[in-house]
Amino acid sequence: MDKNQLHPVTCLIVDFNDGTPPEAHGDATTCASKFPSVENFVGGPLTNPYNVTHVYLQENIYNVSVIVVDFLISLRTLLPVVVAWLPCNPPVVWLPDNATLQQATTVWRSRAFRVDSEAIIVCNGSVASRKSWSMMKVEGEEGIPVSDVILEGVLASWNFSQLSVPPLFLEYGTYCITYRLQLLASKIFPLFRTASTYFKITKSPLQAVIIEGGMSKLSRGYGKPLLLDPVAYSMDPDWPGVKMVKYD
Repeated sequence: MDKNQLHPVTCLIVDFNDGTPPEAHGDATTCASKFPSVENFVGGPLTNPYNVTHVYLQENIYNVSVIVVDFLISLRTLLPVVVAWLPCNPPVVWLPDNATLQQATTVWRSRAFRVDSEAIIVCNGSVASRKSWSMMKVEGEEGIPVSDVILEGVLASWNFSQLSVPPLFLEYGTYCITYRLQLLASKIFPLFRTASTYFKITKSPLQAVIIEGGMSKLSRGYGKPLLLDPVAYSMDPDWPGVKMVKYD
């Protein structure tokens, strides 16, 4: 059977796998002799390419069975067909602070920070959406993944359009933060887009304090003692619960 030219006696059987009767196309005699149980004869003759149309009534993934046969050769294949109702265009998603790995946004570990997202959604009606954030620690110039940072159930904003990261939440290093927006328009076809940015968590400056309260100016009367105790009052803001033991 020439792949570019179909024989005049070729029969084509198409089963759409949705409960409708299979269709027979091409030569009626060949179809009747090879597939007598197929009664839905559509007609012919066959051409290459040959267009077959069908209307599905429900969303699903259908494995369409196609059989091509003449008096010498029989070929069969399965064609997966995704049928989905999509009342929306794919969303357009971006992060205003869209930093690259080489120019990651620098944040002190002791500081909280936020990551904003923006999107354009075009739909023919009201469609629910699902938002989520994910985070991964990376290393090297190529951003090799090292470990995932669990956000779901840990940060209250993990499924909001704005991610709020509290101070001391991350260790030192570089992180890839990804926002994912999915439109729940179809049960079959996932309609989503993602956008990513990079943040680098660095060491915060030490807080050197020599008197309680950290006042810059203090008055004492003549003969009154003044206690200077940097060991007790100085701190590393990245590790506020750990007392400093080395001073210069």
